[in-house]
Amino acid sequence: AMTAQVRLHQASRFCERLSSAQGEGAVEAAFAEFLSDPAVSEFRLLAGNGQRRSVALRRAFRAQLGPLYENAKLWKHCLNKPCGYAGDYIALEHFYDQRPHDDTTGPWTFVDLWATKTTLARAFKARKDVLRSWLEEEAWGRDRFRICALGSGSARELREIPLPRLSQVSATLVDGDRKALWYARQHLEGRARSLGLVDDDVARDGDVPGALGGARFEAIYAAGMFDYMADDAAVEVGRKFGDLLADDGHFVFSLTDARRFDAWFYDLFLDWKWVKRTVDDGPALAQKMGLKVVRALQVEGGAQGVFVCQKACERE
Repeated sequence: AMTAQVRLHQASRFCERLSSAQGEGAVEAAFAEFLSDPAVSEFRLLAGNGQRRSVALRRAFRAQLGPLYENAKLWKHCLNKPCGYAGDYIALEHFYDQRPHDDTTGPWTFVDLWATKTTLARAFKARKDVLRSWLEEEAWGRDRFRICALGSGSARELREIPLPRLSQVSATLVDGDRKALWYARQHLEGRARSLGLVDDDVARDGDVPGALGGARFEAIYAAGMFDYMADDAAVEVGRKFGDLLADDGHFVFSLTDARRFDAWFYDLFLDWKWVKRTVDDGPALAQKMGLKVVRALQVEGGAQGVFVCQKACERE
């Protein structure tokens, strides 16, 4: 293993290169050099083996990268999680727009921009685009299209549906982040046919379906939420909300494919972790929910899988 002094020297050089970067290419080159450092390789190996020692190494590693987190505000936001959880609506809005944090200045804006174009950031944007297209397609020709978004965040996929198609949508947004719901309301109220907000976290114990008063939906979707839930918890959510589908309704969920991105990178730099799955796990997970996959939506890059499901003929 590398000594603390050598690691500190490498981190200092890395931050100096970032602070003088004149474009995303320079940021890419700085990361390429730094990620070849033996200390990073050590963490990657330990994290891959699930060893606890990686926790201490992670902590020491970030302590040496103070300039990165203090100046590249998008990185600081993702690491500190001011909304209380990873992948909050503020971070996703930046990824969708591929723009730096409003408080980031100078060459550090290129560091933020580079982050918005990493594999997963691009995958989140592509997933949103695919989901928006599917919702728009499903709304076609309907007088009323009732949807329920679980872990809705800012509901960007809905906000991008153009009028008059959006005016056919009756949307219910469920999220435990009040600020995310407020943000979504500011952009959707008066544009969607109707808008309901449920301030609750479906991952916690509770009766969110009961709070919806027996409503039925043509589409219920969970974009990204299952990436942070073990199978048992995801199955429970799928079964509970699957019961709220209309006869011709669809339950849609997405999974991140662990084979298509370097999970250790996001863990090391941003303390961002996912349940390890691949897109091949989608049909089996749906089956456990009492659903069957009727369509798999293609997401550019392959790091995300989006599964459109219906109730199985016989639910256990």
